[in-house]
Amino acid sequence: MTKPWRVHLANSAIVHVDLVPGNPELVAAWALDGVAAVYDLERGNAYGAATFTLPAGHAERWAYLQAFKLPHVARWSHACNLPVHVWSSAKHAVIYTGDATFTLCAGPDDRPKTLTFDVVPDAFAVDAAAQIVVALDSKGALLIGKIGGVIKTLKPGLQPTHDLRLLLQMSPRTHRLVASDGTRLVVIDGGKVSSRRDLHYACSSLALSPDGTRLMTYDADSGVLRMYDPDGLKLTHQRFAIDVLSASDERQLVGFAELPPVNAALSALALDDNGRFAFAVFGQVCGAHISHLTATETPPTVTPTPAGDTHKPTPASAIKTPSDPPKS
Repeated sequence: MTKPWRVHLANSAIVHVDLVPGNPELVAAWALDGVAAVYDLERGNAYGAATFTLPAGHAERWAYLQAFKLPHVARWSHACNLPVHVWSSAKHAVIYTGDATFTLCAGPDDRPKTLTFDVVPDAFAVDAAAQIVVALDSKGALLIGKIGGVIKTLKPGLQPTHDLRLLLQMSPRTHRLVASDGTRLVVIDGGKVSSRRDLHYACSSLALSPDGTRLMTYDADSGVLRMYDPDGLKLTHQRFAIDVLSASDERQLVGFAELPPVNAALSALALDDNGRFAFAVFGQVCGAHISHLTATETPPTVTPTPAGDTHKPTPASAIKTPSDPPKS
């Protein structure tokens, strides 16, 4: 990926972004109405769209999930039409409809198994293949359970507030967890806290690579994307999101193509194992690579402003970075 790219989805509030492995790797941008627009992560080429609407009955749901397709995707792993989320594996699917229960669907005649928490979770992550569900409750407790099994509780030291969302990510390969209350990051390996870092900004989005080796955050205070090594939570790269957008190539834009407002917050963020990522902001989807960020140990460079663009990229030296080392 030589340059970032961006597309504008007219009249679409993007609530979730998935990266779908394959050749090419794809981006599925999920809108509030359950429509997924699919793009090539490398170049931003469009592959079409699909609408996800989960029916009510168990047998009907199984048949629908078996028939549902995303354009150019051999096997999809996640679909959503809020508040509904579905995670799919080769043999079964896990369904969440917005309450406190996660349901395993393994066939038209199979008796569904469930995992029910005592409260509606504030944040959650699911591994459909392993049938594992992790969640955060409103007090910051981590709930870990297997569908049809028991629930274990861990207190990772989060301190939730009313003005910041709880965030949770899980690596499907290593089951490494990363949780945030908006003011700190906590990495959990094997059921124990392995790293912790207090933040000098409000974290409103979080993405963990599938192999658990890269972590990305979004700073809602200043609009900065940051990349960390989860082992010790060392900051490795950062850049203003608006600078990534202004340096991007426009692909198949519909309607107005102006950059989003500088203070527009990200609505979705996703990251792969190779440092490629995608994010959504103000109805636009952007694909980029870690090389488009500034490494924290190298001198910053100023990105040239595209012709006709009034936004002036900000040098990475202007991004505030904490002077104290990460706490672990």
